[in-house]
Amino acid sequence: MPHFAVGEELFLSRKDYTNEAKIQALHESLKQNYKLTIHPDDIQYLIVPDESYILKLVEHLRKLYDPDNATLVATTIMTTDCIHEDV
Repeated sequence: MPHFAVGEELFLSRKDYTNEAKIQALHESLKQNYKLTIHPDDIQYLIVPDESYILKLVEHLRKLYDPDNATLVATTIMTTDCIHEDV
């Protein structure tokens, strides 16, 4: 469970909103402390609007998972068009 010290900022102040270094530091802190870990077995369906999204999603899955799990998760990808055709 993530924990933060009292007074630790989770948001940028108005003056820091354009400070790239502070933006990156906050993003890294949030990723480390609030990352949602999803195991491949937790994924039943991944639904995308159309086929143009599939390759991008598969590329992202390859970054997240080992090759076998990325392939396994990729088999859960469906398009909304496919779903409408099946109904």
